[in-house]
Parts: sequence; structure tokens; C-alpha cells
Amino acid sequence: MNNQQHELLNLKQTIFEQKRKIQQNERSEYLIENYKETIERNAKEKQELKNRIEQIRQHYTELNDVKDERERENCQLRNKILEKCSIIQNLEKQIHEIKTQILSTRNDQFVAYDNDNEQILPNKKTKIKHMPSSTFIGRYVSNGSANGRPMYMGPKGGIFYINGNENKTYLSNFQKAELIL
Repeated sequence: MNNQQHELLNLKQTIFEQKRKIQQNERSEYLIENYKETIERNAKEKQELKNRIEQIRQHYTELNDVKDERERENCQLRNKILEKCSIIQNLEKQIHEIKTQILSTRNDQFVAYDNDNEQILPNKKTKIKHMPSSTFIGRYVSNGSANGRPMYMGPKGGIFYINGNENKTYLSNFQKAELIL
């Protein structure tokens, strides 16, 4: 092997190494470019996620504000309901007092009064002997012979009138009652 051949061989080897380095550099540049694109893509996704998280936080805050407002409204409604219940209880007490005033007992015979403060007496055919535990509550309304008869509430809450045979006839339908309070 002569000197020229040796130099040629060295030159070929150098060229081969240079080509390999160029290929490595190209490969490195390609990887670097892909890495940069990946970093940019990740940065965009990160920003989008930050924006989405901020939107969710704002929505959460709005929902909490709505929830707080609903709780305030519910509290106000509860207070109004309690107030109305108290008013109803007072009215029920007043109704009971008025019914108690309407009812009086004389000589063990039941006597009640209507809206005009006139005494309501049973008709002559019907004798009511003793009903101290029954309260007059109004008149029975019907198309039959019982129309206009006094209605009473018994001690257990039953509503009745005295029929022509002097027996109690209990009512299940209170729509036919004309209540006197």
C-alpha cells in the first residue's frame, strides 16, 4: 500500500465520519425540532387548562353565591311560615274561646246562640236532655228535612245533628255545614 492509497483510505474514512456526524446532527436537529414543537404544544395545553380551571372557579363562585341566596330565601320563608303558624294558632285559640262563649249550660239543658245572639232551642218534638260535652258549631245544610238543624261537635271531634227520632246522626261530609264562629 502506498502513501497515496493510505491517504485515500484516510480521506474516505474521514468522509465517512463526516457523513455520519452530519447524519447525527440532522437527527439531533430533527429531535430538537420535535422537542420544541412538543414544548410549544404542552405550553398551549397548559394555558388552556389554566383558562378552564379559572372558568370552573368562576362558575363555582357563582354557584356558591346562588346557593347562599337560596339559603337566605329559605330562611326568610321558614320565618314567614313560623309567623303564619303562630297566627293560625292564635286564631284557633280565638275560635275555641268564641265557641266556648257560644256554649252555655242552663239547668242541665243545652243552650246555644246563633250569629244574631238569639237563643237556638231544639224544636218541641226533639228534646235534648243533656249534652254538656258537645259544642254547637253551625247549621246543617241539605235539601231534606234535616236542613237548618243545629250541628254539634262531640268530645272526640265527631260532627252530628239530632234527627227527628232524637238520635245523633253523624256527618262525614263537612261541605254541607254552615259554620258559625
